[in-house]
Amino acid sequence: MRVLSPRNTEGNSDMSISTPTFTPETARQFDRYSVSNAVTVKQSLPCGCEPYVDVFTYRRWKAQGFQVQKGEKAIRLPLIYKRSERDPETGETTITRRRGRSAVFCRCQVRPSFGGTE
Repeated sequence: MRVLSPRNTEGNSDMSISTPTFTPETARQFDRYSVSNAVTVKQSLPCGCEPYVDVFTYRRWKAQGFQVQKGEKAIRLPLIYKRSERDPETGETTITRRRGRSAVFCRCQVRPSFGGTE
């Protein structure tokens, strides 16, 4: 299972190290599912798009060959992630939970990008 944490195991904040790279196939797969996020998305969208089918983050849309249209507003979802820090003196690792937000866009807010897969 892939850890979707904004920090890597050494506690560095370099997003390029721990951020997964999506392909068109993996951008449509999820290793976790949140019922509360699905309900929030469903209530926020008047267009009838289905969560986890028609609603993705910017990076997932980009991996599928789509671009978010200029001026579109994201749906903000709460996010809880784990952060591990290693004490340099004792070598002890502590894991804390942090709150954040994730931004998602529905199919009605994107268009195929030039050279896209669809």
